Amino acid sequence: MRKLLLTLSLFCWMALTGCDKDVSKDIEDSIKSIDFGEFTEVDLYLPNQIKDVSVTWLIPENAFLDSTGKVHRPTFSQGDQTITFNGIFSKNNRNKSVEYKITVLKTNELLFDENSIFDQIIIPYELSQSIELVLEIDGYLLQYEMSHPTYLNHQGQLLKRPKYFEKDLLVTIRVSFVKGDQTYMKDYKTMILKEVLGSDEVFGYASLGFDTTFSLKGETGYYVVNNEKEFLEALSQKGSLSASVIEITNDLDLGYEFVRNRYPDVDFDTVIFQSHHSPLTHPTLLKSGISRVSIRDRKDNTQYQKGLKIFSVKGVTIKHASFTVKNSENIWIQNLKFDELWEWDETTKGAYDRNDWDYITIEDSKNIWINRITMHQAYDGLIDVKGYSSNITISNSRFKALVNNFILDQINYLEQYSDKYPFYQSYRDKGLSTEDMATFVSFQKKGHLIGSSEFKPENASLTVTIANNYYLNIQDRIPRLRGGDVHIYHVVHDARAIYDFKQMLSTKGINLTNQGLVTTENGAVLMENSIFMGVSIPIKNSQKTGSNYTGKYLVLNSLFVLKDFEELSNSTDDHSIWKGNVFAMPFGLNNTNEIPYEYDLIEVTDLLIYLEAISIGSTDNH
Repeated sequence: MRKLLLTLSLFCWMALTGCDKDVSKDIEDSIKSIDFGEFTEVDLYLPNQIKDVSVTWLIPENAFLDSTGKVHRPTFSQGDQTITFNGIFSKNNRNKSVEYKITVLKTNELLFDENSIFDQIIIPYELSQSIELVLEIDGYLLQYEMSHPTYLNHQGQLLKRPKYFEKDLLVTIRVSFVKGDQTYMKDYKTMILKEVLGSDEVFGYASLGFDTTFSLKGETGYYVVNNEKEFLEALSQKGSLSASVIEITNDLDLGYEFVRNRYPDVDFDTVIFQSHHSPLTHPTLLKSGISRVSIRDRKDNTQYQKGLKIFSVKGVTIKHASFTVKNSENIWIQNLKFDELWEWDETTKGAYDRNDWDYITIEDSKNIWINRITMHQAYDGLIDVKGYSSNITISNSRFKALVNNFILDQINYLEQYSDKYPFYQSYRDKGLSTEDMATFVSFQKKGHLIGSSEFKPENASLTVTIANNYYLNIQDRIPRLRGGDVHIYHVVHDARAIYDFKQMLSTKGINLTNQGLVTTENGAVLMENSIFMGVSIPIKNSQKTGSNYTGKYLVLNSLFVLKDFEELSNSTDDHSIWKGNVFAMPFGLNNTNEIPYEYDLIEVTDLLIYLEAISIGSTDNH
């Protein structure tokens, strides 16, 4: 038995030894089959398998040979380059590493590298202005060719930008130069940015003397407020602590009763925060109350100091409050929504005079900029201007009156207690459904009153710009002017739903006001590049008999639409639709010979899309 085992062991040893010899021979044969030579100027063939032997190539990172065997010849000035690398030959867990050295030959002559020129050309990724083009580099003259020369010409001058409602424009700039008989060229890409609509640079009358210096975040005078208490306290700060900026981060319910109940232990400044006329008919307002919030005495040599910016980043909503800006200068109100300041008027038979709730009243103030705001229904006016006020701009904003839950809550309340509201019931008795009544009361009766009392001497100095605004379902006063000057441009007054509803009401003996411009008492309104749709009376220029009650107007390049009728015209054209209810006085501004600030106009045909580009004119209910 022991002899047999010895024989078997010897046999196996001989077999393994023979196998090892065969593997070693295969590896050696594979190594011998590769000969790169000492020099090369062409790519190397690097096999990964030679018969049963696998090969792994270990090539250090360099600029002249990569892992695929691709050869990148050095330039003439770099000279020949020697590369050292290894090949690992493997079979049956046997490996052998072989080192190779090969010299990659330089190019035969000094080659011209065009990138040495092109790399010195800098084209910005985005354009909003002309660019200065480099015309010569290292003695080579450069030429430029633009893919959209009507926007950016071949000299780099930006002729125009895409319109506000269009997309940014991708432009290819091809740069070329000639060396000998060879032309070299390279394409660069840049984006022409579309025009900025409603930028946060003050414009219009408000810009005449407006001071843009406000506290920066983190500085004294910059208040970030999260609730009603913090807002009213910031507004009440005096002296060195006076607010320069109030940033609102959350929706605010400034209803007087709501605030007093939520913060019972806080003594608010009664100059800043007061109760307004008490609500009578709306169930929400009966609980919340309405407040009168005063932004007053904000100018030099006052306890509150000059200037105040109130804004939000995300467009928060303020409810149940009427704001008065009085005896102030340099006030900026931006990116806020105002809502729920309306109720059914039973006591005055629909005149809407008793409560005197305006969202914002500007009185004896100047350099006031109200920008990017949204307002829903108000009991009285939306934004009114009176007293010795001047240099006011209302811009980039939307005023929209639509059926919403707040309106429906009022209708449901009136239906539930209809015996207490005979005036409301009289409309129902004439055949109006609850849906009709919701539509009827959703229309906003009054827009902007500018000059509150007849023939007040201060009316003459009123100056207001109304620009880039969308008015939806506003019945009247776009604007109502007594004296002074108002400049309107890029305004859409959309009263089509009012016009249709007015026709239905007329069959029931009910009248519905539907007017546009109302200028009286020598007030001057210049309106340009605007649209009135569904407005029964586009211009009313006298409210009583007598030339002293007559106002002036000039309408230029504006579109009137009524059902299938459309007319783009000027008020000076023969038979123009833009005519007042009495004779037209010769037009002229009252405070200056011409508009005292610069402004650009867009085509009326682009106006609706232009306003939609910043969501002005949206018909959502939010």
